[in-house]
Amino acid sequence: MDALALQLTDGPQGYKITLKNLEVLGASNFQVKSMKLSEGDEPFKARIAMPKLNIEAKYTSSGVLLIIPASGGGDFHATFG
Repeated sequence: MDALALQLTDGPQGYKITLKNLEVLGASNFQVKSMKLSEGDEPFKARIAMPKLNIEAKYTSSGVLLIIPASGGGDFHATFG
């Protein structure tokens, strides 16, 4: 995945994080727990379980957290279980 951008707070000075050069491991080890097709305007709903997901990326962040301006960047490491 090339990039993923998230905005954690609202407003023009909202805190934003951008992850670049993402390496995601473990996504192929999944189980489909349930699936429902064509309900209302939604094409489908699915419940998927991934036992473990590892993400490595480079991040940049900027904005206002509470009342403090903050920015930074570096390596991002995450493990979701």
